[in-house]
Amino acid sequence: MPLNSTSTPARIQAELNEALSLREAGNHAFRSGDYKLSTEKYRDSNYNIRWLKGLRYTGALPADDWTIVETLTEMQFTTQSNEAASWLRYET
Repeated sequence: MPLNSTSTPARIQAELNEALSLREAGNHAFRSGDYKLSTEKYRDSNYNIRWLKGLRYTGALPADDWTIVETLTEMQFTTQSNEAASWLRYET
């Protein structure tokens, strides 16, 4: 998702909601044993999170809003960890 696309509050909230939804879908697929699907969902969620973090660096999101900084950082860390675990299970 390009950073120059519309970054209205509604779009930002939609991206955050989609990232959470994709991460939960990844969790569900992982618990079901579908490691390929869970890897894909975690990866897709990470794209949304990186887009949101990119908005911080362009100034579209306030860099001093520690609530969103903390939320995005936690989401990215857990999503990447989950993706790595799922990928390892899928590959073995």
